[in-house]
Amino acid sequence: MYLADYTKILSSLSIPCLIFKDSRISFANKKFIEITGYSERELKEIPPNQFIHPEDRSYVRNNITKCYSGIEINQDIEFRAFNKAGETVYVLGHCDRIELAGAPAILILCINIRRKVLTRELETSGALAGLSARLLLTESFDEISRLVLDEAKRLTGSKSGFVGYLDEVTRHAILITPGYEVWDNCQIEDRIYVFDKFTGLWGWVLNNKKPILTNSPAEDPRYNGTPPGHITIERFLAVPAMIGTRLVGEVALANPDRDYTRTDQEVVEKLSNIYAIAIQRKWLNEGLKRSERDSRALLEIMSQGVLFQDEQGVITCANPAAQRILGVSQKQIKDKTDFIIILRATREDGTDLPVAEYPSMVALRTGKEVNNMVMGIYNPKERRRIWLKVNATPQFKAGENKPCQVYTTFDDITELKAAEDKIRASRQQLLDIIESLPDATFVIDSDKKVIAWNKAIEEMTGVKKEKMIGKSDYAYCIYGDNKPVLIDLALSEDRNPQIAYDFIMKEGNVIYAEIYTKTVYSGRGAYIRVNASRLCDNDGRIIGAIESIHDITARKQAEEALTAERRRFENLTEGSPFGIALFDEQGSYKYINPKFKEIFGYDLDDIPDRKAWFDRAYPDPEYRRRVLDFWENDLTNSVPGEKKARLSRVTCKDGEEKIISFTPVRLLTGEYLIACEDITQRWLAERELKAANRQLMDIIDFLPDATFVIDNGGRVIAWNKAIEEMTGVRKGEMIGKGDYAYAVPFYGESRPIMIDLVLMPRREVGDKYDFVQRTGCLIIAEAEAPCAYRGKGAFLWGIATPLYDGQGNIVGAIESIRDVTEKKKAEEQLKYLSLHDPLTGLYNRTFFEEGMRRASDGRFDPIGIIICDLDGLKLINDSLGHDAGDSLLAAAAGIIGKTFRKGDIVSRIGGDEFAVLLTGSDEAAVEEAYLRLRSSFDNYNLTDPEIPLSVSIGFAVGSMETASVGELFKEADNNMYREKLHRSQSARSAIVQTLMKALEARDFITEGHANRLQVYVKEMAAVLGMSTRSISDLCLLAKFHDIGKVGVPDRILFKPGPLTNEEALEMQRHSEIGHLIARSAPDLGPIADWILKHHEWWNGKGYPLGLKGKEIPLECRILAIVDAYDAMTSDRPYRKALSREKALSELKRCSGSQFDPCLVNKFVEILELEKAI
Repeated sequence: MYLADYTKILSSLSIPCLIFKDSRISFANKKFIEITGYSERELKEIPPNQFIHPEDRSYVRNNITKCYSGIEINQDIEFRAFNKAGETVYVLGHCDRIELAGAPAILILCINIRRKVLTRELETSGALAGLSARLLLTESFDEISRLVLDEAKRLTGSKSGFVGYLDEVTRHAILITPGYEVWDNCQIEDRIYVFDKFTGLWGWVLNNKKPILTNSPAEDPRYNGTPPGHITIERFLAVPAMIGTRLVGEVALANPDRDYTRTDQEVVEKLSNIYAIAIQRKWLNEGLKRSERDSRALLEIMSQGVLFQDEQGVITCANPAAQRILGVSQKQIKDKTDFIIILRATREDGTDLPVAEYPSMVALRTGKEVNNMVMGIYNPKERRRIWLKVNATPQFKAGENKPCQVYTTFDDITELKAAEDKIRASRQQLLDIIESLPDATFVIDSDKKVIAWNKAIEEMTGVKKEKMIGKSDYAYCIYGDNKPVLIDLALSEDRNPQIAYDFIMKEGNVIYAEIYTKTVYSGRGAYIRVNASRLCDNDGRIIGAIESIHDITARKQAEEALTAERRRFENLTEGSPFGIALFDEQGSYKYINPKFKEIFGYDLDDIPDRKAWFDRAYPDPEYRRRVLDFWENDLTNSVPGEKKARLSRVTCKDGEEKIISFTPVRLLTGEYLIACEDITQRWLAERELKAANRQLMDIIDFLPDATFVIDNGGRVIAWNKAIEEMTGVRKGEMIGKGDYAYAVPFYGESRPIMIDLVLMPRREVGDKYDFVQRTGCLIIAEAEAPCAYRGKGAFLWGIATPLYDGQGNIVGAIESIRDVTEKKKAEEQLKYLSLHDPLTGLYNRTFFEEGMRRASDGRFDPIGIIICDLDGLKLINDSLGHDAGDSLLAAAAGIIGKTFRKGDIVSRIGGDEFAVLLTGSDEAAVEEAYLRLRSSFDNYNLTDPEIPLSVSIGFAVGSMETASVGELFKEADNNMYREKLHRSQSARSAIVQTLMKALEARDFITEGHANRLQVYVKEMAAVLGMSTRSISDLCLLAKFHDIGKVGVPDRILFKPGPLTNEEALEMQRHSEIGHLIARSAPDLGPIADWILKHHEWWNGKGYPLGLKGKEIPLECRILAIVDAYDAMTSDRPYRKALSREKALSELKRCSGSQFDPCLVNKFVEILELEKAI
C-alpha cells in the first residue's frame, strides 16, 4: 500500500495515530495534531525525539528499532511526551510494522493514559504509605528488607530480586533477602550473604550510586554474567537506597513478564527512599541504645558523685562514687527524702545549712543551676566531716517550666581544704622571706593594695612599712608622682606604663626593666633594675604582684666603659665581608654588623636573644633541636679562641632559605662572637655538581656498552656493570686503581691503552691497534683483546674522549668499549661470500675477474686460462632435481680444486662453468694441467658414481704483450665449446643410460614387467596392422614410458597407502620429466612425445595436457590399457595382485572414460583367445 491509502483510512480514526518512516513522521491524523498542538507541517519537520521526554527517549527508540527489524514487541509502549505548550502527556503507544510503497514503516496508535497514570500513582502512594507504617513497627533489618522486596515485586511484577543494606561500620553489603528468594531458585553451592566487593550490574549500582534499567542485560557492557547455577537474568532494574549523598543499600529486581519502564523505576526509587529511611531509623535506634548503655557505664566509672532526685526531692539514683563519698549504700538512700537531713550539712564558716538551702532543693525550687557551692557533711561510714564542692542542675520535660528532676554532682574537696589551710600558713612564711630579701621588694594584692614592704625598700625610699601597708592609688611609686609602675604592668598587662623605663622586657611571667631615678637614697639617685611578676593561686587566678628593685649603678658604670670598647669593635666590623654577631652568656644579642643584617634581614629588634634567633631562623622544630644540640656542644666545650665551622640551613626574615657557614668563637669576657658567611650559591653549585656526577655515574653504570672513566691522574673513578661482565673485575676491585691497572683484564699487562691516548698521545700505543681514527679530541680504535671475558678473548671497538671542567681544563677521560666479535666474524664471512661461490667454496666470478685485471699488467706472464663446462646439468636438474645437480657441481668443483696449485685462481664463473687462471705458466705447463684435469675426471667416473661427470674443457696460453687477458679468456671459452660439440650427444646418452640404471635400481623397470608389456603391445599392434617400425617404437615405449619416475622421491614411489593430493601432483610430474629425458637421448627421441602423453584419458581427464579421444596418440592409448592390466595383475606395495577376471572387469568398467573402448574390446578378445587356446 501507499501513503495515500493509509491516509484515507487513518484520517477518519478518533484515536491519535501517526506513520513513522526514515526517522521522521510521514503522516499524523487530525486527532494526533489536536493533542500535540503542532501543525502537520511542523510534525514532519521537527525531529520526533523533541516530542518525547528525555528520560523515555532511549526506551521508545529501542522498541521502534525492534519493530523496524521485524522483532515482535510483546507489549505496548508507555511513555511521556510534550505538546507544543510544553505540557506532559502520558501516552500508551501501540506499534505495528507496515509496508509503505515497498519499504518498512511503523504505524503507531496513541492513547492518552493520564487518568490511568494518576490512578496508578495514587495506588502506589497508598501502598507506599502502608509499607511505611509497617516498617515503623518492624525492628529487624531482615524483616525490613523482606517487606520492601515483597512490595517492590508486587508493584513491578518482578519474579526475582533482593533488597540489601550496607553495614554501618565495615560498609560491606548484607544481602539477606536472597536467602529466601534468589538462592531457592539457584543451584549454587557456595551461598554468600555478605559481600566486601561489589561486582556485576548490582555492584555497579552501589559503586556509582546510580540506578540501572535494562531489558537486555546480555547486551549491556556493564553486565559480566552470572555464576554457574544462577538464575538467568532477562530484565534487570536496580536503584541505590540513599540518605542525601550517603549510600545505605540497594533494591534490585529481575525478570518480569514485560519490559521494565521508567514508571517502574520511579516506583522503585520511592521504595528505595523508604528503605533508606527505615534502615537509618534502625541505625539511630541502635545508636540510642548504645548511648544509654554508655551513659550508664560512664556513671559507674565516674570519680564524681552523682545523685538524681525527682520533683519532690526523692532520691532515685546514686552512682558508686556518690555512695562512697557520702558513706552510704544505694539501698539506704534510694526513694527517700529524709536521708538528706542526717547529712548535718554546714557552711564554710561552720554554721548549719538548712535543707531548703541544699543545692538540689534550691535548683528544684528556682529552676536554676547552682554552681560550685562548698558545704560540709558528716560521713557516717568514716565517722568524720568531709567537704564537698556541689553543682545542681534542674531538668525539664518538653514544654514545661517546672523541673521534673534534678541531678547533683559533687567532689570530695576535704584534702583541698586542708591544703588551703597550709597555704595560709605558708603565706606568712613567704612574707617573712620577702622581709629578709637583700633587694628592695614589695607586694600588692589584686586590688593594688600594698601587703608587703621589706626593709631594703625602706632604706631605698625612706618610707617605713607601717606607712605603706594597705595603701593604694600607686602610693608605692618610687619615682616621685603616684603613677602606674612595672608591678602594675605585671598585674594588669597594661601596655602603656607612664614611667619612661630605659627598656622593658618580658620573659615568661616576669617583666624586667631598667631606669635611672633621682628620687631614691634621699635624692642621691641610682641606676636600678626592676623585676615584676604576678602572683597566682593554685587555680591560676591572679591574686597580686611582686616587684623587686636592684641597685645596678656600679654595673651600669662598667657597662658604659664596655660600650665605649664595643663602639671601637663595631667600627672595626662595619666593613667586614662576613656577618658578625655578638651575644653574652645569657644569650642576649649585643651587636650585629651590617653584613649580618644584609644576609639574614634581621636586626636586634627581631632577634634580641638566642631563643628568638633560633625560633625565627629554624622554624622546623626537629631541625631546630638538632642545630641547638650542635651549638650547645660547640659553645659549651669550646675554649677561648678556639674556632669550629658549622653549616646549617637558615630561614631569613623574608622567608628565603640560605646555607650559612657559622664559626663561633668564645671570648675571654665570656661572650661569644659568631662569624657567618652566605655560601648558598656555592653550596647549591656543589650539590648540583654532586647530583650531576651521581647522575653521570648512574648513566655510565647502566650504559649497555662497557664503560670506564679515569681522572687526570690515571685513577679509575667509574667502572660500569657492562665492563664488569666483560672483564670479570668488580667495580669495588677497580675503583681508585692507577698504573694502567685497567688494561690488565683486556691485554694481560699494565700498559697504556686507547683512553691514555686522549691524555698523552703516544705513537707506540696507537701501533697496538688494528685501526685508529682521531677526530678532534675523539679517538676511535679497534683491536683484539685476548684476555677479555676471563681469557676467552674478543675483538673490541672503542671510543674515548677527554672530560673537561667548567674552565675547559682536562680533568679525566672516558672510554666506551663494544664487543664486535660477531660483527667482525660477520664481516669476514661477508667478505668471504663476496669472493667465493657459496655452493662449491671456490672463488666466484668477481674474484676471477679481479685476478684477470691484476694479471693484465704483464707482471705474471705467461698466463694460462682453462675453462670447464659441466655437460648435461640442465637435464639432471630437470629430471632428478636441483639437489642432484648441486651434488654434481660440488663433485666437479672438488676435482678441479684438487688438481691445481695453491696459487692458481680456481673459480665458478657461471651455473655450470668453471675457470682457472694460471700465472707464470707456459703452454706446456697449462697443457699438462689440462691433461691432469681430464685424467682426474676419468678416474672419478671409473669409481662408478651414481651420476658420471661429463665435462667439456678448453684452454688458452699467452702473454700480455701479444694478447689481452680478455682475448685469452675468449679463446679458452671457444676451445671449450668446440670440445662440447663433439661430446654433447654421447654425454646425453650416457646420462640417460645412468638414469635408466637408477630406475632399474629402484625396481621400476623389471625384466618381467617390461617383457609382458612388450608382448601385449606387439599382439595389439599386430591385430591393428601396425608397421614393423611402429611396433619397434611401441616396444621401446613399453620399456621406457616410466623413465620420468627417476625424478620422483622414494617416499612417494614406495608409499604403501593412498597418495595425498600434493603427493599425487608430484607423482604426475614423471610424464614431463620422462619427456625431457627422452628428448635428450637420440635413441628415445621418437617416443619422447608418447612418454609425455601416456597418462591421458579417453574422456580428457588425464594428465598432463588433458587430451581426449583420438587427440591421444594410438601408441599411448594401447600402452595405457596393457600397462593398467599388468599393474592390476601384479603385486604393488599398497595391495596384492587382482585376478585376471577382476582386472578385465575393471578395464571394461573404465572403457570409454579412461580407455579407448575399441582398443579395450580388441585387448579383451586377445586375452579371451589366449585363454581358449
